[in-house]
Amino acid sequence: MKLITWNTNHRVRIAADQVKGIAALKPDIVALQEVTPSTFPLLRDQLVQADFPYVECSQIAAGAERRHQLGVLVASRFPLEVGAEIQQVVPNWQEKILSSIVSTNEGTIELHNVHIPPGSSNGDEKVRVLEAVSTRM
Repeated sequence: MKLITWNTNHRVRIAADQVKGIAALKPDIVALQEVTPSTFPLLRDQLVQADFPYVECSQIAAGAERRHQLGVLVASRFPLEVGAEIQQVVPNWQEKILSSIVSTNEGTIELHNVHIPPGSSNGDEKVRVLEAVSTRM
């Protein structure tokens, strides 16, 4: 099982090249951060073409509000289902967290893709997000 995580730096112009680079490494699951409403369709289409039929994004997940433009994405070669466990604990940062259950050939994986908010400008929000993630481990 190979997982790649990558901060895309919300770059629209190189989204296709980023996916090509990721696909060349042949991961089973991809977790991307700093996905925007503009980059999501590009990334989704490129990932599906690269044989990742299951793609979910926090920007479009049920109940996610767009308080902030930078979200996260999970793509998988295996079926995945979006959960909302951590999102409910940190409602101000729902689009920064995507909890997923991935059904692999070797069993089920609980995956949490998180783009941690900066602590210097958001008070104790960074700590709350990290605590929410750690309770799931």
